[in-house]
Amino acid sequence: MLQTGIRTVFLHGTPYRSPDIPHPLAEIDRLLDGPARGNGLLTLGMALQGPQYSSPETAMTDFRAGAERGLVISTHQSGGEPSPGWQALRAAGLFGPLTNIVHGADLPDDWIKTLVEAGATFTSTPENELGQGHGTPITDPLLRNGAAPSLGTDIDTAVPGNVPTAARIALAHQRSLDHARHRQATGTYAHTVSVTAKQALAWATVEGARALGLADRVGRIAVGMQADLVAVDARALNLWPAHDPVATVLHADIANIEAVLVAGSWRKRDHALLATGLEEVKDRLRESGERLLRSIQPAGSLA
Repeated sequence: MLQTGIRTVFLHGTPYRSPDIPHPLAEIDRLLDGPARGNGLLTLGMALQGPQYSSPETAMTDFRAGAERGLVISTHQSGGEPSPGWQALRAAGLFGPLTNIVHGADLPDDWIKTLVEAGATFTSTPENELGQGHGTPITDPLLRNGAAPSLGTDIDTAVPGNVPTAARIALAHQRSLDHARHRQATGTYAHTVSVTAKQALAWATVEGARALGLADRVGRIAVGMQADLVAVDARALNLWPAHDPVATVLHADIANIEAVLVAGSWRKRDHALLATGLEEVKDRLRESGERLLRSIQPAGSLA
């Protein structure tokens, strides 16, 4: 990450472990005192097991550790009612603007209201959620509570890491819900859009920055922000002719990104990454992929 020159939020996580084992804080402090110290492009956060997978006592210990260090805490929640750990965190007043809930599917309305009022953020990964059984994307209850999601893709081994695609899926999902309600009330689909393309683009930009604790630095084009910009080449056949810039961005693919500016420095120009050693990186990725494939292939006569 440091070699690429991109802006990065590294959320330190661990493999799943016993619900009673706290997050390894020695590693968090090592990173804070090492790579993250004085690096304006690298922000450290904590990807916790969280209350769904931890005991109430462990969840509170981990959340307090993140709060003491001023770090974004991101935690998974999906597929059911909040566990006792959620109740403990609420009673201790440990939810706030640096709390990020990934998925949040099936959280009851009263819980969503509580978390929104505390300033917590939500990250929906709609393609992954719909395909892997996490539950219904949380766009609808958030919008009803005056909030909005940020967007992610969750796991690149299952779905492409393409945020415009996530925005389109989230937008289509929300519109389908609104059409269904309108059809139930009137007998026909809605004739006007309930959620705009501009809102979906904001989920991928403004809300993404807010979820990562970076809203004062990036996510908008404004005086005083740090000039993180992505330029989409609308001359490509899949986007031509471009009549609406917002819709064009949402229909763009990664291959349409012509240039990337990070904190005022070019990282990509004319569709080419401005980095050295890419062939070596590609070779390492290929070797890693082959090693992983070998590890999951069946052995013996079945293979």
